[in-house]
Amino acid sequence: MLVLAVLLGLQSAAPELPVSLDRIRAALAQAGAPLLITPPAADFSVHIRERTADEGIVPSLDFRSGPLPPGGLYAYEQRRRLGTPYAEQPLIEVDVLPIGRAIGSAISRAHRAAVERNARTEVEESLTAFCERHACR
Repeated sequence: MLVLAVLLGLQSAAPELPVSLDRIRAALAQAGAPLLITPPAADFSVHIRERTADEGIVPSLDFRSGPLPPGGLYAYEQRRRLGTPYAEQPLIEVDVLPIGRAIGSAISRAHRAAVERNARTEVEESLTAFCERHACR
């Protein structure tokens, strides 16, 4: 409640302005004629025109020419005049690098497994020979 009363009290008090309203009224009364402020002349204009359906995309499309060769018409003409064969782009492209990596990692895993198997066999044979000499169980 106290906060509400303080807020209402602050709003009802007249704010102190840095200028005097009486001085402004006196200056306006002495001028005699009301102040007329003329707006500046516009130095631009706006024209709005709606596109119709036939002006849209259809005229910008050109269906007269066929598909362009790779590199454009000028590159095609240059290759034709120089006698170099027309290089077609491939229809299918296969990336063999992942296949090569998979094969390499499979070979690496197989080699490591063989080395580990040989090491286990060697340790078992050594333990068997040791136990035969020293009468282990």
